[in-house]
Amino acid sequence: MIAKSGATYIAIDTPYDDEFLPMLSVGVAAARRYHLHVWFRGNFSGWEGWFGYSRIDKETHLVNVKNFILKNRDLFVAGDIFTSCPECENGAKPNLHNAISVVAYRKFLLQEYQTSKAAFLQIHKSVGNELFFYE
Repeated sequence: MIAKSGATYIAIDTPYDDEFLPMLSVGVAAARRYHLHVWFRGNFSGWEGWFGYSRIDKETHLVNVKNFILKNRDLFVAGDIFTSCPECENGAKPNLHNAISVVAYRKFLLQEYQTSKAAFLQIHKSVGNELFFYE
């Protein structure tokens, strides 16, 4: 029904942790059957402590993003969109009333962008990972 509506993308927000990979793969395969691109907008469960996972720090998140892309290159096709940390503030918890905290948070967002961009270049996939800042 989604493809028949004229849509060209479908968003999938399944977590990127290994235990959820089979579910993510099924969703991606279904999208491909209907010639849809995927907007990957999951996250690692540890970022916000979902499903009983222990919280992870920013450095671990960056390593996990890179490894996820490199290990799962077959999930992606040119034209897909990948968001490594949607609603990233929920895990980073920047203090928006403190300029130093805001600068550090923005630096982390740039690192996320650069990490995923470099990983997609390494696997030779043209996947969008645009970065937006909201003031």
